[in-house]
Amino acid sequence: TEIYTLSLHDALPISAHEDHQAPRLYWCPTGSATFLPLHAAGRHGTPAPSAPAAVIDCAESVYIPKLHALVPDHPGQEDAPQTSQPPLIVAMPNTPDRRGLPGAQQEADYLRTVFPSATYLSDQAATHDAVLAAMDTHIWFHFAGHGITDDQAPVEGGLELADGRLTIRDLARHRLRNARFAYLSACATYQGSPSIPDEAVTIGTALCAAGCYTVIATLWPVSDTNTADFSRRMYEGLISVDNQTPVIHPDSSARTLRVTARALRDAQPDHPERWAPFVCTTSC
Repeated sequence: TEIYTLSLHDALPISAHEDHQAPRLYWCPTGSATFLPLHAAGRHGTPAPSAPAAVIDCAESVYIPKLHALVPDHPGQEDAPQTSQPPLIVAMPNTPDRRGLPGAQQEADYLRTVFPSATYLSDQAATHDAVLAAMDTHIWFHFAGHGITDDQAPVEGGLELADGRLTIRDLARHRLRNARFAYLSACATYQGSPSIPDEAVTIGTALCAAGCYTVIATLWPVSDTNTADFSRRMYEGLISVDNQTPVIHPDSSARTLRVTARALRDAQPDHPERWAPFVCTTSC
């Protein structure tokens, strides 16, 4: 058996790019590769190498569950470039039988300051039926709380709410006709099950299957403090103000994610758990 080692430049014949000029790279991993942060592959840290040595320096990454996702269901279908419509904000700083998440409250408070007319469901008001009904009437939404995986029954993983779990099964069976963007600030929302690694059974892919165009999710469990910091940095890049009206740009999700992760990587290259778990996925 011969083993060949390729440099990043050999494997990806592209060079380092500025934040707004990077090409897009689609990842469709299979097997054990589905659990890896492929967008973070390479060497990080200082002193910087003479040539870019990490994917994140060369391209913005988007994960897709299958290659067919690159073919729009409807010819001419495109992501909504921007919207001033307020979001649905679901925050669970206090979830029954789960540890408290003060960062989830911080995320909600920040978004409510930017979008005062946002629909806000938290703690006891954030029930399974209330959240699902609110998702039907919003273009975009943010969830801050506990994400749960279930290795024995993967479709039973999901988002923990006041009266139980909004499961992957629930989302996959639903149809979100208006949804264009979702930010899942929770643990392992893009983590599948080791028993069926090729099936892409995750909360993020379930939302895409339900009709949401772009989803920000996480590959593994993340800390409450880090998710709050990362989401604020993300929204500072995604949101602009037009005539005192806040506008979010879902089409900039992959680029903004790369910019945010690179900034944190440059500051803390030895702590990938703080900048590498977050991914962008799309239904295309």
